[in-house]
Amino acid sequence: NVELQWNYGASGVADGDPVAVSVQAIEMVYSPQGAFWVGDGTGADNAFNPGIATGSAFQITSENQLTLGGISSSNLCANNNGQDDFNNSTTQILPAAFPKGFQAFYAMKYEMSQGQYADFLNKLTIAQAAARFPNANGSVGHTISNTGTAPSLYVASAPDRACNWIDFVDLAAYADWAALRPLTELEYEKLCRGDRPVVQGEYAWGNAFIHGSTPYTLANSGLPNETVTDPETGVQGNAQHNGGSPLRNGVFAASVVSPTQANAGAGYTGALELTGNVWEIFIWTGNATGRAFTVAMGDGNLAANGAANVAAWTAMTTLVVRGGSFFSSSRPVSMRSVQISLGTGNSIGGRLCRTL
Repeated sequence: NVELQWNYGASGVADGDPVAVSVQAIEMVYSPQGAFWVGDGTGADNAFNPGIATGSAFQITSENQLTLGGISSSNLCANNNGQDDFNNSTTQILPAAFPKGFQAFYAMKYEMSQGQYADFLNKLTIAQAAARFPNANGSVGHTISNTGTAPSLYVASAPDRACNWIDFVDLAAYADWAALRPLTELEYEKLCRGDRPVVQGEYAWGNAFIHGSTPYTLANSGLPNETVTDPETGVQGNAQHNGGSPLRNGVFAASVVSPTQANAGAGYTGALELTGNVWEIFIWTGNATGRAFTVAMGDGNLAANGAANVAAWTAMTTLVVRGGSFFSSSRPVSMRSVQISLGTGNSIGGRLCRTL
């Protein structure tokens, strides 16, 4: 019973023009406005902390400007590891316009799937799609192929599987096309933790207990009903890490009868696979181009080369990835010590959001 009103004249469509309409639905979770904590009180992995108190977490209480670095307990700091351009003796300003997670937002419930990305490619021009095509079919679980036949030129044989081999340029293009935007690293911690107090070393589900390195056993691998036959059912959380390939979105929530948050591998508001599966790309607070990011949304239009046309996004050179992946170990919520430059990676994907 959803209705969509379209002022098609504003899009240059005349009354008699033939039109094909394709609806791409993306399931979202809601993160309400409110204060929350970043860092987990360990100071490990370049986690956020107040001032020089590396054994404490920092509370985000508004979208107001913040001072990064220095020694004051009112400043948002990290662990002086040389990656950020702020430290105990050098401060930077995080502008009020930078999304800090206090304001309400909607985020994708799942990591972007290979089916979603293939659908995106099929709605672009031939040149745009060719520029955004990962061309990694058959490599560590990636299944998007070029069939050579329009209109379904690109096909994912495992459409529900999290999409890997994604560059930030690809993720930003999808965001622009879908009228969404990338998430910041502060919003990532809000999405995982909500308004809960911090737990040292915690994963997205709120404790520090996680499935070991033994690979899961799968049933119906690659199919929409893929499940794990040997999931954790106690206090340990489920996450795909330390080998294998990406699993389908939501696989753990579907593999346990009446799953707990840990069994489902879910964040506080129900977003899944925030820990493990694929590394997720977020806007980094540690350099000037990241701090220039705002809540500006995509407008549905891409450049001729298939890239996003939002200036603040195209200026990005270094991003941060959070949560770990199938290819590596899973990482605690507050771990922010892995930065990437532009370029694809076999275990990199992402999710997006929208601010209303």
